Amino acid sequence: MRAVARQNAEEKEKVLPFHVVKIEKQLYILKAFAELREKGKVGVTYKDVAPLAGIRSKTNVSACLKFWCSIGLLEKENRGYRASDVTVEFFRKLTWGDKDGAWSLMRRHLARTWFGESVISAFKVRASMSEDD
Repeated sequence: MRAVARQNAEEKEKVLPFHVVKIEKQLYILKAFAELREKGKVGVTYKDVAPLAGIRSKTNVSACLKFWCSIGLLEKENRGYRASDVTVEFFRKLTWGDKDGAWSLMRRHLARTWFGESVISAFKVRASMSEDD
């Protein structure tokens, strides 16, 4: 019975990306979380991040967070969130001009997530897809 409950809980955590906010803006959200973690801020909320990411709608920022948690780029902390180690390292590499190293790190991480596995499987079936797919 516990295994079934645990499986159901894990399935509920599989949240798709919030399509209203473009990926470029969502990367600003992640970068803001990484910056605030580097500065030692604990329990960062969507209200803290929205102005740093340049997004007026705090509700839209909030709607993005569950997906990033589900793939391990954000982690719950106190009553807020924090950037995961891989997120911090990704933006650190980008800041220092190591674009290839940053994206290599991100690809390795994403390939081990439920979302990455799904995308990889989809590309094995169809060689190309649109953003809507």
